[in-house]
Formats: sequence, C-alpha cells, structure tokens
Amino acid sequence: EDVQKLMEAKAAATGLESAEFRVVEPHYYEQELEWRRNRLGAASVDELCKSVVMENTKLADDAEPGRVKCVLVLVQYIAKLHKEK
Repeated sequence: EDVQKLMEAKAAATGLESAEFRVVEPHYYEQELEWRRNRLGAASVDELCKSVVMENTKLADDAEPGRVKCVLVLVQYIAKLHKEK
C-alpha cells in the first residue's frame, strides 16, 4: 500500500484527478478480464488498464531542467502494444 499512496500523491501533484490506484490480490492477473472488471467495479473491460511506473532513482533534485524523474505508462488491456514503435 505504500506504493499506492506514493502513486496517488504523485498523481495529485501533477493534477491527475481521474485515476484510481488499487492494490490487488496476487492471483489477480491470472483471472479473466470479466472477473477483474467485477473486482474493480468497472462498467466494462474496456476501462481496465495496466500501469507501469519507472523512476530514475539516480536523478538528483538539482538535475538540469527537462530531465524526467518518474514516468507512468498506461495501456488499456484491450489495446495492442507495438513495442517496435
């Protein structure tokens, strides 16, 4: 839950208000999308997203402007990810 609170704080700091971060059971990703939809209370599986957070822990607070400390990548489950692009 510490990660959840950290992500909520980072989202709020950047003005992102419509996202919800949830901690799920270890077997969550083994379940069908419909089960996951029900678990999260989503209206449709189209609303479900996978998130990956990457943080540059070596970037100093006084780094040059434009350097990125943290990146959140969101991908809908129903979307196809083209890793070549």
